[in-house]
Amino acid sequence: MKKILLILLLNLTFITSFACDGSSISIVSQTTNFDGSITYVLDLGFDLGGFDATHYGFTLEFISSQNTPAVVAGGFDATLDNTDLTTGNISAMTGLIGADVNSVANDGDWAQYDNRTDVLSYEYGGFGGAATNDYTVTMSVTVMGCVESISFDSNTNSGNAACIYTASTGINCALCSITALALGVQTPCDPATNTYTQEVIITYTNAPTTGTLDVNGQSFAITASPQTVTLIGLPADGLAVNATAVFSDDAPCTFTTNNLFTAPGSCNPCAAAVGVLTASTAGNTININAPVNEFILCDTDQFLVDTVSGYTPATGTSPALDYAIYICAPTPGVEPDNDPCFSGAYIETPPSVNEINNGGINSNIIAYLNGIGQTVTNNTVWIVPHTLSVSALSANQYDPLCYDLGTPYKVTYLNPITTAGVEDCPAGNVVVTISGGYPEFFTGDYNLTNTGAGTLSSPTVSSSGGTVTISGLTAGDNYSFTILDDNNCPVTYAGAAFPNCACPANVGSIVVTGSGNLVGVNEYDLTDCNTITFTATAYDLNSGALTYGWAVFSCEPTLPFTAAEILDLNNHPCYVGQAAGPTTNDVDAGGISGTIPGGFDTLYILPYTSETTTSGSLDDDADGCYDFGSFIQINYIPPTCGDCAAPTCAIGSVPEFANRSYLQCDDPCADLNDL
Repeated sequence: MKKILLILLLNLTFITSFACDGSSISIVSQTTNFDGSITYVLDLGFDLGGFDATHYGFTLEFISSQNTPAVVAGGFDATLDNTDLTTGNISAMTGLIGADVNSVANDGDWAQYDNRTDVLSYEYGGFGGAATNDYTVTMSVTVMGCVESISFDSNTNSGNAACIYTASTGINCALCSITALALGVQTPCDPATNTYTQEVIITYTNAPTTGTLDVNGQSFAITASPQTVTLIGLPADGLAVNATAVFSDDAPCTFTTNNLFTAPGSCNPCAAAVGVLTASTAGNTININAPVNEFILCDTDQFLVDTVSGYTPATGTSPALDYAIYICAPTPGVEPDNDPCFSGAYIETPPSVNEINNGGINSNIIAYLNGIGQTVTNNTVWIVPHTLSVSALSANQYDPLCYDLGTPYKVTYLNPITTAGVEDCPAGNVVVTISGGYPEFFTGDYNLTNTGAGTLSSPTVSSSGGTVTISGLTAGDNYSFTILDDNNCPVTYAGAAFPNCACPANVGSIVVTGSGNLVGVNEYDLTDCNTITFTATAYDLNSGALTYGWAVFSCEPTLPFTAAEILDLNNHPCYVGQAAGPTTNDVDAGGISGTIPGGFDTLYILPYTSETTTSGSLDDDADGCYDFGSFIQINYIPPTCGDCAAPTCAIGSVPEFANRSYLQCDDPCADLNDL
């Protein structure tokens, strides 16, 4: 130890002070290099006031509980002088590592750091020390190996623990850690396969003892760090390649380097290219929260792809640009037939795409895939531009050595937004269930705007299958609201006029008699001048306060009726009249209706009961006191021959034969006279 002691004798008392306890260290940054080493940028502050031992330098010790880090030769400034300082002044000090440590200071307090690879020492050998006043410096040092903390001995020759400070790197070396990916040897492109191989060097610590080391999807046995692996079968496309390494049995132990290497250019004469394409949507969708090249279609929206430039056909007899359909994300570099996500199907509309979401799960593309046994999750497919050598319906082909796949477009076909309302007459409310649309597959809301009577319980419904209540309804109220989900998919819910709870109107059950032939649900064929009769049973007219009737339409109306139609059915374009009830009938008049009213080949009759006294009205005072049943369809079928007149008959005789006669009938439906 340098024995330059400053001794002051004051009142026979020795006073000694070490003020280096005001020094400091902080890690500005730590950067992992390609070879796995780490460069640390450090801010160091030196407190040399008071009666410190003379300052002959300082040391940095790189500490790990699992290994012995090594300061990289050339990874630090060989000399530290005033040009390196932030503040203060020093005499130049020499940076030393390994066997050179303490070769300049030659001090006993440095002996603990002798011959150590994990120590960087800056030393001054001249008389009087390197500095007498405080100074600060920002410096960098590169170290190989995992480092958990850095110990800074700010005045090493003082031998005082108060001069030692520690900064944590935030790294736990006991955990698995991949610290770097570096390049190895790359082979040229193989013309037979248009592929190449690439060596990657992985530096890691504390690797798991089981599983594999996986690099870009290829698996390798775990050996020792640094480990060199060889990636094979890589496509020679001239593009930059990102590399990711991960241990299969320790997924958090992973490391990625973007643009680690660049693939060689293609060596195959094939020039197939999908070229530049544009993808977009038409309709209501705003593709909310969708990343680039992902699209979310409302019901009736369109997904569009158009060619711009640069398309080069593949070699083949009928090459074309088509669009392969995948049911999960395609694997880059894997040809379609080897990718388990490829459905085997194509859009079949080359060279552009105009796909319509016509019903979500029932849309053309989703229904087709489900029909051929593919499992489509959340109505989502990936549509990928693909150069084909042979393009023909159900006979698409490509050459594995000459094709190009473009950017995958992820497209979700939202199901239509559907609603179902249940009225609670005594409570004066309607509970409406909302399903489908964006919230069925994604996190989002249905946003509601009241456009009718009553009050909505909430302006939003947050999940598919959720409900909203319209309250405060009274008889005759028309209730409705619009729905706009977070992806801008719209629909309108509109119920019939709210019923009159005090009204006992009930159409009951309908009994059908006569000669009609049942051909469907509530559908009858009537022919050959036959009659059909409809009789209501178990209905309620409230002791005669209500009337029973049959509204007649020439086409099947869409329910529910509008408020204007309920008030006056003449506002409906298909309304043709009504018949009194509770029993009515009609006769086939040679292929047309006979009486309710006559002259139509098809009619739709609607049983109803109401307190109205106005012809053609279900509810003339709009108090909601009415009820109607289901439509009954009557098809009037022309007779098989002639008309509906009965045959006329007369006695005839045969002159040539005495005592012989015959009955001659004028029957248009008979082929011969009855003899």
